[in-house]
Amino acid sequence: MSNETTILLYALSMIAQTVAALAAFVGAVGLYRLQLLITSHERTEDTIKGIMAARISREKSIGEVIDEACAILAASATVPEKDQLLDKTQRDRLAKSLTKWRGFISRYNRGQRWLIAFEIWNLAVILGSILAFNFVERIAGASASAWLIGIAMTITAAITVGCVYQWSGD
Repeated sequence: MSNETTILLYALSMIAQTVAALAAFVGAVGLYRLQLLITSHERTEDTIKGIMAARISREKSIGEVIDEACAILAASATVPEKDQLLDKTQRDRLAKSLTKWRGFISRYNRGQRWLIAFEIWNLAVILGSILAFNFVERIAGASASAWLIGIAMTITAAITVGCVYQWSGD
């Protein structure tokens, strides 16, 4: 076995192992971040229900509560301060909570898409490394093999950085 073949075998093995560890660790972080988003969404729902508690029936769905909250905020622009259903602090908290509530789906979906793309890419790199073991003799001396490995690792790093950036922004 030539040195080029041995080096390529080690490189492919190292790539598969490293990317598998990266997929497991960053995947776990991604799932944790998605769970944090869900928990934050539930707290936002509780905040909205808490502010609206004296003005709504307990049997109302969250959609109905949101609709009433929006109606109260819309009406507050035309109602004098003394006739308001909510004081200024409650209206501000409600407006902030409604904004956060409305943005949940897009934040969650964006985080989920990044996680799926990350895992699919990493599985493709692992699969590519494993399949390349079958052709080591042919590709060991090819000048394109170093470029392909470099490109795969650059894309892996870019996707990983993108995921971490995405998840740290939520």
